[in-house]
Amino acid sequence: MKVFCTIHHLNSWHYITVQNVHKYLSSYPYLQDGNYFAVCAYCHNPIRIVQRAKNNSSQPILYGSHTKSIVPGFSNFDHDKLDHCLLKENISNMVLNPLATPTLNISRINTAVLRKDLTYYTGIYFSNKLTNRILQEHNNVFAYRHADYYNLPFTLLLATEHLKLNYRKIANPRFISAIESNSRLFNVSETNQIIPIDEGTTLEMHFENPTISKSGFPSLDIFISESQDNYSHRIYDFHIFAKMFNNLLIFERNDT
Repeated sequence: MKVFCTIHHLNSWHYITVQNVHKYLSSYPYLQDGNYFAVCAYCHNPIRIVQRAKNNSSQPILYGSHTKSIVPGFSNFDHDKLDHCLLKENISNMVLNPLATPTLNISRINTAVLRKDLTYYTGIYFSNKLTNRILQEHNNVFAYRHADYYNLPFTLLLATEHLKLNYRKIANPRFISAIESNSRLFNVSETNQIIPIDEGTTLEMHFENPTISKSGFPSLDIFISESQDNYSHRIYDFHIFAKMFNNLLIFERNDT
């Protein structure tokens, strides 16, 4: 893999370069017995920084590899997350491929947790109704080859072309600022609700350009545009990466 993070900054990752290894991994527990260790930026299991000689160059190639044993100073392995790590897979894209065995089942999804994760990604509060509607309309995400119960929020947005935002509530202050600064057709109420100024106006969130970023993470462009009749204007855009979310699966009880 091409990136790493550190124990106390799991949401910030760095490219694996000589400079970054020396800057962030120069002391225990990252440096042990001459070996450099770090944290996988996706599954948060420990990785070892591996050096490979490059032909006709004095600069070595550095990359990260998941370790196969417990590393002192690091948390214990989470084997299930390691099995589902996208950076381990070196995937080329998250494409829709019919699978012989479905990877997920709607009835086992914890929708309360999913709501929070979709809100985190989009900056828009998701209601129970909207969350369940998206699950029902896009249940084909269970056929995405790399979809699982860790990256379901990202995969759902990947399958969603757009969402209408009129009268929805905003969770992200940057989104509020973008509407107040750039929108001609919408205001934000005191309760952070999106209010159209005129009838016949639409504010939509679009999900486009799924790709595998240079870092190895699946990524997605999100932009928000307003429209009325022949007028259309983009007021805000941002970028998201696939990440692992916890507690999305309701485990079945084995009562005796």
